[in-house]
Amino acid sequence: RVASFLLLHSFERGIGCTVEIDRQQAMERRDFDYYEARARYVKLEDITSDENNAEILRRLRDHSLDMLTIAGYYGHGHFVVCEGDDFGWLGYFIGKSKCLGYLRIYSLGEGEGQNIEALIDGINRNRLIGSIHIRTDLGDVNFRNLTPFFRNNHRLAQLDLSFEVGLEC
Repeated sequence: RVASFLLLHSFERGIGCTVEIDRQQAMERRDFDYYEARARYVKLEDITSDENNAEILRRLRDHSLDMLTIAGYYGHGHFVVCEGDDFGWLGYFIGKSKCLGYLRIYSLGEGEGQNIEALIDGINRNRLIGSIHIRTDLGDVNFRNLTPFFRNNHRLAQLDLSFEVGLEC
């Protein structure tokens, strides 16, 4: 209603403009409280690109997944990010998981750059991950945003970073 009011108000004042709120912008404004308020009622099939990813979220939610791989290819326990997936939901369920001990990030797939902040936030909330492997460049800012995870997760015993870092000259 606020957007409608602002748009109508702009036209009344003679300011011609169009407002387009795309899915990515809407996802970027979501925070942990957004997901927390909706988690109980969300249909996992409606927030993922396929049944495999819905099953991964279901197992994270139900605390029955101990190893998760975010990759660009399908495999056992692999979440493959495609159009229709929201890093926010994945991050939320990672953060709430009481079972996840191993996290491997091999590729961010088609979702690269889309709401990755929510994924990082979820990882930061998890205190049980004992092993994390990152094999894709998260970018400087996103990697630095993992600082709370490294600082507060006392179970972390294995850290494997294996990606190319570009040098700016």
